[in-house]
Amino acid sequence: MKTTVRQPAWQRLSRIRPTAGMLGALCDENYGLLLRLAPQLLSMRGDYCARLPGQPPLLLQVERSGPFTRDLRLNYRFDMPHHEAALLDPEVLLRLYADTGQVEVLEVRRQHCLPLDGLYHSPGLQQKWRANLFVGRWLSYCVSKEYNFTTP
Repeated sequence: MKTTVRQPAWQRLSRIRPTAGMLGALCDENYGLLLRLAPQLLSMRGDYCARLPGQPPLLLQVERSGPFTRDLRLNYRFDMPHHEAALLDPEVLLRLYADTGQVEVLEVRRQHCLPLDGLYHSPGLQQKWRANLFVGRWLSYCVSKEYNFTTP
């Protein structure tokens, strides 16, 4: 009898041809994951740090806040011996849409596992899908590790 090896959901999702509806559903899911990390996110302003023993600090910065949208930066901070500045990796810029309950990736920098040429270059939908899938996977990992941003 032949057994089949099931691929993790993230691997299957990374190989499909996305649609606009699928991208919207992924942005919905990422919104929920982000709110699990930062339950008070809609009222947060400024910079926050979530720390866990043996893990890099996770930084959240609310850069811009409007009535329906917020721009956020999310990254790990790696302190580098013999360097003045810490390494922020990956650097992710997100836009949260409070009225629709979605989070969209605007930019991903300084990461090495996801080849992105630009989110709005052709083929745009595929680029946006891969960026949002990467962020969704990272957010799921952070939630599983129990990172949490609390308000002061």
